[in-house]
Amino acid sequence: MLLSVIIVNLNNAKGLKKTLLSLNKLKLKLKFEALIIDGNSSDNSSEIFNSFDFKDNVTFISENDSGIFNAMNKGIKLSKGEWVNFMNSGDCFFEVDNLDQILRTNHNNCIVYGDYIQDNIVRKTKNLDIIKTGIIHACHQSMFFNIGRYRGLIFYNEFFKIYSDYHLIAKLFVKKLDFIKVERVICDFEGGGISNRVSLRKRLEKYLSITINFGLQGLIKSLIWRIKNIH
Repeated sequence: MLLSVIIVNLNNAKGLKKTLLSLNKLKLKLKFEALIIDGNSSDNSSEIFNSFDFKDNVTFISENDSGIFNAMNKGIKLSKGEWVNFMNSGDCFFEVDNLDQILRTNHNNCIVYGDYIQDNIVRKTKNLDIIKTGIIHACHQSMFFNIGRYRGLIFYNEFFKIYSDYHLIAKLFVKKLDFIKVERVICDFEGGGISNRVSLRKRLEKYLSITINFGLQGLIKSLIWRIKNIH
């Protein structure tokens, strides 16, 4: 079984080094390939890649793109694995023991996911029903997507510049595909990405995606949920 790790990077050589070092956790645990999709960085990201010695299964592609989800789609198209995981530079794998066995056992399921660390705190995944409110149950770095079985469904809608990660998860959820939780911390999530920034476009994309996936009634329910849960 082959796992494809797609690492998106733009001018974050320090973070890229951190992520590549965490691949050492995978070396003895399962067969993997890593695809570094770099947005034509102007820092020393390429030098960081060249300083590592596992180039046989790590590919570095540096060219202009139209955003993070365009870069992630490039990685999907190039991936050869049965499963795919998406990392941003600066994110790291944490627990990978028995990961090969877990993915093999769940070869018919769409997503395997677990908890994650952010700001040195373990963040537990949320109940899957939270997806109906416009919130992802876990970060995408802590998820493994069954690209071998569901390749035609696993891609990012590039119309959404901020909320495409949620839009993909909501689409798969609505199709009633199996999401399997494993009791482990999958990654150390750096955070600070585009989806963490509050903006008008983010709000518009969020409610558009909810409407597309859950209908007008779903949008109304999500707004009521938000009003009730504002602190």
